[in-house]
Amino acid sequence: MNNKTLHILLGLLICLCYNPCCAQTRTSDKLKGKVRSVIFMDFKYDFKFGEPVITDTIKYTIDAYNESGYKTIRYEDGVYIKIKYNNKNKKVSEYYINNDNDTVFLEKIFYNSLGKENRVETYRFRNGKYMMISMEKTEYTNTGYIKRIYESDGSLKTTKKKIGSKIIIEEDGKTYTDYYDKLGRLSREYIVPASHYLNPITDIKYSYDNYGNCIKEYSESEPAKKLNVNWLFVDTSIFKYKYDKYGNWVEKKEYNSDFTELKSYCKREIIYFPTNTTNKK
Repeated sequence: MNNKTLHILLGLLICLCYNPCCAQTRTSDKLKGKVRSVIFMDFKYDFKFGEPVITDTIKYTIDAYNESGYKTIRYEDGVYIKIKYNNKNKKVSEYYINNDNDTVFLEKIFYNSLGKENRVETYRFRNGKYMMISMEKTEYTNTGYIKRIYESDGSLKTTKKKIGSKIIIEEDGKTYTDYYDKLGRLSREYIVPASHYLNPITDIKYSYDNYGNCIKEYSESEPAKKLNVNWLFVDTSIFKYKYDKYGNWVEKKEYNSDFTELKSYCKREIIYFPTNTTNKK
């Protein structure tokens, strides 16, 4: 396995550790209708006659769901993730499989007597055996939960606290405070570095359309104190979508605030189950 694949796997593992949902479903992925699979394509492009023309595909991802709506497979850049559930529709394991059909990572999920996720163990397959690389433990409180992620040697790497509609993440000396609106959407991120003298403080705010997709990302960064400047760095991204008849986006373009620059260009091909099929698990 090359370094690129390893970095992709580790990135995926981190993203999935931060996913608060026990089961990954069409609903949690903000999909409408009986979606069977989603092919996500992130493009490299040039401009011709004022319009973006695709020249290459940078990223290629596939998500597959069963008829009950549970995600069973994810594919990204040569890595397959196979997801298994128990008879209560709780996710119990994820197998990360490379192009040689070798399981290179394994994630196991455990639950308490109330059916709440309380431990996640991640393993790397090496020299014929699985070696633990991280463990996440969850403690539930009256206002939310506290998640602690430990390295293989038992040292604490990340703490994630949910307090009402706010989540605070502490990692590598940085503090990320995420605020959520009444619909559970991320509305603001406030990032404080370990040292404001060396690094900026960043405040990011999000706005959404009626479909629940982000249409504006506005960020302000207070420069590191060592720069000795008295101004804010401001950046704005505006997102434009095209939707299919189910209300799922099939094209997304990211622009700067005055639409003079196209920052990113993505498309999704969405395949649905036939409408006449019976609802089987």
